[in-house]
Amino acid sequence: MESSRNENDASRILDVWMVPLPFFSHVVCFSHFAQKLARQGLRVTFFANNDDINRLKSSPNRSWKLDGLDIHFRALDMQAAALADGVGGCERFVGPFEQAEGAFAAILRNELEGGSKPDYVIADYFVLHGITETTNLYKIPACVYFTCSSGYLAGSAYINELILEGLFNIPGSYMDPKALREVISVPGQPLMKLFELGDENYVDAPLYHRRVKNLDALIKLDVVLLSCFEELEEQSLQGLASVLNACAAKKGRKMPHIWPVGPAFSFISVGNSRESQQDDHPCLKFLDKHPPSSVVYVAFGNDVNLPLEQIHELIYGLESSQQPFLCALQPPSNESNPDQVQEIESILPAEFLARTAGRGMFVKWAPQIEVLSHPSTGGFITHCGQNSVLESVSKGVPILAWPFLYDQFQNARYLVDGARIAVEVCPGVIPGQLVDRKQLESSINTLFRTDEGAALRKRALQMKLKAEETVGPNGSSTKNMQAFLQVIRAGASSKIELSNLQLK
Repeated sequence: MESSRNENDASRILDVWMVPLPFFSHVVCFSHFAQKLARQGLRVTFFANNDDINRLKSSPNRSWKLDGLDIHFRALDMQAAALADGVGGCERFVGPFEQAEGAFAAILRNELEGGSKPDYVIADYFVLHGITETTNLYKIPACVYFTCSSGYLAGSAYINELILEGLFNIPGSYMDPKALREVISVPGQPLMKLFELGDENYVDAPLYHRRVKNLDALIKLDVVLLSCFEELEEQSLQGLASVLNACAAKKGRKMPHIWPVGPAFSFISVGNSRESQQDDHPCLKFLDKHPPSSVVYVAFGNDVNLPLEQIHELIYGLESSQQPFLCALQPPSNESNPDQVQEIESILPAEFLARTAGRGMFVKWAPQIEVLSHPSTGGFITHCGQNSVLESVSKGVPILAWPFLYDQFQNARYLVDGARIAVEVCPGVIPGQLVDRKQLESSINTLFRTDEGAALRKRALQMKLKAEETVGPNGSSTKNMQAFLQVIRAGASSKIELSNLQLK
């Protein structure tokens, strides 16, 4: 009987639950990893709010049904933690995060009462404490999927340890003069200003106490998955390992396995992507008209909304650079009439549009991976969010780093001074600072017209090859993925029977 049950367990499709943070950028990152897991024969149950689920399903780049993947969406009764409206501060995120954790706990309890349970849970770091409190209660194995860079996690854990040991008095706010002025050395990272660590590391930040709890939950895990890959963040990963090892030792624990499994998105060429589309996106047709490695692509993700003054500095800097450009840009928020839909061209000077006709293009949204894959794309002005960084690096496109929020400053510092595949748009930029057109023009000229830019482009192309190798048959991310699948299957084969659980 025991042998028969083991055979049934071995042939059973395992159900993995995934709980991303209710930011759409995190949802997208989790969706890429969900597809990767489903292609390994796992059933994936994907939790998000209804708005993000509908947005994900309607994206032209993500067709679950066509892929035939065993991915199922479950809606969490909660609001989205939107940033793009540009209203309010971090305090407005606390509610949605808590709602996500509470809604997940309610769904899991209902499943258990109905006689079923997931085999494994993968949680976003920023809701890790609440999710693992629930999974630990019912003895369900879980891990974290960290969607930011390894350096961001290392910096957060390092600062936390210094504070706990009384070795460092961190300012209350990342905009404190001390944070803007003083530098810090985080293991595996270039020297950086304190504010570049990200605002959740400061004691007055609304998310500070959640960060402390999430770090405590993380160090108790067996597995930490990261969306990066070893060859890009080698020094950073070594620094993270040293920090987590020290944290674990103080708690009398063994350090978690640290497994980078990125890039998780599919590697496609422009030709392959066009074969799957009836009509080319206008962006790609625009790129077709320009020479190789000539077009500056501009996009700031889902969470950055530029004020009109900054948009004007941006467009005039692009014009002065003399490079062709493609901008995926949202118009500024209209707080008096948030439902009003504007086209970006409607707020741009007519004479500017006339002067740059044929050389510049503005869209609200661009198929980013396809744009970065196009041979005409020669540089990427980006906010340095982790998704955009990985997509750019994987396509060999050098970066013009222009950070705005959170982990973006630390990412930019590592790309510029660590990996050396990026140029700073505005050296020393701080949150909220206006970047003028001259700075933008100068950074573009550095990339396209100097020996420094040529060397940077060469390194970016070398990193592209490493990104392709890491997800190949013998690549580091592939091996880490295989190790993680063994963990899931081992946990499922030894999981506790539901009848032995006492629901609370």
